[in-house]
Amino acid sequence: MDFYAYISGVENPKTKKTYNSIYNKHLKNFEDKKKKVSGIASIINYVNKLDKSASTKKAIYSLLINISKDNSMKHMWREEQEKMNKAKLKEQVVRMAKKAEVLPDKEKLIEHMKNQFKVENWAGFVINFLLINYNVRNQDLELQLVFKKGDVKKGGNYLVVRKNDVVYVRGDYKTHSKYGDKTFLIRSKLFHHACSSLMGLGKDTLFHTQNIAQEITKYTYDGLSESDYNKVMVSSLDLNKNKEKLLEISKRRGTSVELLLSTYKVR
Repeated sequence: MDFYAYISGVENPKTKKTYNSIYNKHLKNFEDKKKKVSGIASIINYVNKLDKSASTKKAIYSLLINISKDNSMKHMWREEQEKMNKAKLKEQVVRMAKKAEVLPDKEKLIEHMKNQFKVENWAGFVINFLLINYNVRNQDLELQLVFKKGDVKKGGNYLVVRKNDVVYVRGDYKTHSKYGDKTFLIRSKLFHHACSSLMGLGKDTLFHTQNIAQEITKYTYDGLSESDYNKVMVSSLDLNKNKEKLLEISKRRGTSVELLLSTYKVR
């Protein structure tokens, strides 16, 4: 199995970087004198004993499938990968059960959001409002605040604070290539006041940091992540009564209903 011949034909820089990292960490030690990967039994034994998540192991097998030329060998790696898929599902069930035990209910998040407004923590209120009501990811909160669309310095995500409402435009988020730009009209007076107050303080963005995920937890309830917030909101739904709300979350987050139920429905 010739990794170097395969990787030379990979054009996407992110994919190339990922596969180089996987190879150097896990498969380079299995090179023979001709710089080709060999030792099938040893590789399987190594992966099985590897103290890493099933996702990591699955990624190793994905690379092995790609660099294998023989179809029977590809089939063998796929069988091993399928075992990792089953292990990953088991890990996910356990992880979600543990998460369900420690996550707060929706009311706690809403109370925390309201408290941010009371203490005039405007950034905290805006962040929590968007997490709770628009199910955003970290990347979605990297946005500009402007009074008119013409003031937007570049594309991406931004809030246009108008006289009586706020227009929220998301043009830079994880699944943008699939769902395109998303535009929401927010009429909440509290949200409008918080955004106006931020801009009155000379703020034109929520953050000035490269580590948005870490920064967000400074404002959330008990330091929860955006993913945890979404788990709380999805898990609060009675699916027999709130199917429309689930579809709304799917649309607002840019995530399929199937993924919401399999990954975020922990209760």
